[in-house]
Amino acid sequence: MKLSRRNHYLPQFYLRGFADDTDLVWVFDRENDTYVHQGVVNTAVKKDFYTFVGPDGQKSDGVEQLLANAVEGPMRCIIERLDKGNLNWEGEDRETLALFVALLRTRVPAFDKDQNESMEQFYRWWAKATHQSAEVTEESLRRYELETGEDMADVSAQDVFEMIRDDRFEINNPRQNSITMMLSLAVEIARALFRLNWEVVLAPKGMSFLTCDNPFTVVPPPFFSDSVQGYGILTPGASTVVPLSSRTAVCFHGEGNHTRGAVIYKRLLRVTNVIVAANSERFVIARDELLLRSVVRKGKLEQWQRAAQFKMNAPDPHA
Repeated sequence: MKLSRRNHYLPQFYLRGFADDTDLVWVFDRENDTYVHQGVVNTAVKKDFYTFVGPDGQKSDGVEQLLANAVEGPMRCIIERLDKGNLNWEGEDRETLALFVALLRTRVPAFDKDQNESMEQFYRWWAKATHQSAEVTEESLRRYELETGEDMADVSAQDVFEMIRDDRFEINNPRQNSITMMLSLAVEIARALFRLNWEVVLAPKGMSFLTCDNPFTVVPPPFFSDSVQGYGILTPGASTVVPLSSRTAVCFHGEGNHTRGAVIYKRLLRVTNVIVAANSERFVIARDELLLRSVVRKGKLEQWQRAAQFKMNAPDPHA
């Protein structure tokens, strides 16, 4: 069977919910500062993004198939009903929706980048903390020789120590590690969403939601400062908004188990679109060019990039 290698990190059916009458979407590229009117088949796609190597050493598209069959298929019908204002949940609808929006946080390139950055910062700090002098590094090399039987006589402890101290080495996180984290963390996020109130909001007539390549958007509590600590979906006062289509979005906020539907105020919709667009890693996607250009202008998206989401506050062991 042919391997599926063009992996959409935003499902094609999801993108079609933001397409115009010609089945095309408008895309703003923050990196290149360009606007493109294109088909969904060429939008939010990366080669082999979910491809992994199985126990037999062969490449597999099992994750891609799992997402398509277990989550995306059922979710298509749910969004179609929500777009019509139908809040009657059937069977495992709520579980499916929770997992779908959780995956919109973990299946995208922004999450992969965040994971790589956090892992690199931690391991650089850990390497320095465990190699605070050339003498300590020498002891580490001798232990390695005893444990593995490998001859390290030609390796200079001083050179290794200086390499670690000066950050003159690379750290590569295998993509398979991120895929494993993508799936496991999505389940945990989905569970956490059931601790919150749900609000399904519809766009007023003549207006629409947009989306981006990182649509799971957590809004901090009012007047919250993240200079010392971060915030997340369960932070008191925080809210999470996820566009489901140009017609519908879902918001999670406040501990509870209430679910309700409403038509969002026009002003709040405009603010929501700017916030979602600002959360993008690179691409902002909308059905309408004028809407997209307006949001880019208001959010000044061509002037800045999304900030790093992880920062080690631990002191430098070599400082």
